[in-house]
Amino acid sequence: MPTSYSMDRERNVVLEVWTGHVTAADVATTWRRMAADADVNACRRLICDVRGATMDLTPADFGELVHGILAPAIGSQPWHSAIVVGSPVQYGKTRQFDAFAQVIMTDAIFERMEDALAWLDSRTPGNRFDTPA
Repeated sequence: MPTSYSMDRERNVVLEVWTGHVTAADVATTWRRMAADADVNACRRLICDVRGATMDLTPADFGELVHGILAPAIGSQPWHSAIVVGSPVQYGKTRQFDAFAQVIMTDAIFERMEDALAWLDSRTPGNRFDTPA
């Protein structure tokens, strides 16, 4: 499967990894599993590493995924997502996602995993539009 996730219980973060050729159907399958996972919903902090992926998703795909899967799963609870990219094309694709997701979560895009973790660790729970601690 080109998309997968695991829990880092020590850091209290979900790690989602995309590799190879990734389609909207791949993302939908993983996001539906995550939406049904009680541990993911309790954590509400995610790092998505797309550095190994070629993304075959359109802005319309991101809109459908966000409004059809993420918005109902997240609701009004705070959610923080750090996305790690490795190329300008990946950055552009994740900005397309961000255009839809920013109304339901706080997210940021990084080139280094260390920066993504530091940003995520600086987020305080309680408000999806909070400021760093």
